[in-house]
Amino acid sequence: MRLFEDGRFEYDDFPDYDLPRTRNVVITRKEPHLAKADVEKLVALAETDDFLTADARYESLRPYGDAWIATISFRHGGIKKSITVVNFWDTQYNSELQYNSELKKHYPNSLVELLEQVEVMQGKAIGKASYQWLAKPSNNK
Repeated sequence: MRLFEDGRFEYDDFPDYDLPRTRNVVITRKEPHLAKADVEKLVALAETDDFLTADARYESLRPYGDAWIATISFRHGGIKKSITVVNFWDTQYNSELQYNSELKKHYPNSLVELLEQVEVMQGKAIGKASYQWLAKPSNNK
């Protein structure tokens, strides 16, 4: 996803498909808009001290068989910051890792909140959530 100051963002839409039966998947570039207040919220998170002083790279706390890598680049008003996260699925709420303890020590709070807000806002703009890690279990466990 690439967000512009006017609220327009670009993303590539991957349709549902069933591998290996599907060989050719058509990927479509889409450009919806976020509300001004949503853009301001994301910018405010990226301008916090713990985001701006964060490390350039965060590795997963657990091993995975494959890698999901995302780079968050922020440029605004002369500020430039880039953070790469590897296998950010650690933020899932599960019994192995408690988010409020170990994970908060590993990732800056603003980075976690920024990535979560991007997913929420993108989901709201396109009409569907794209990542399951946003779903938090109920307290009835």
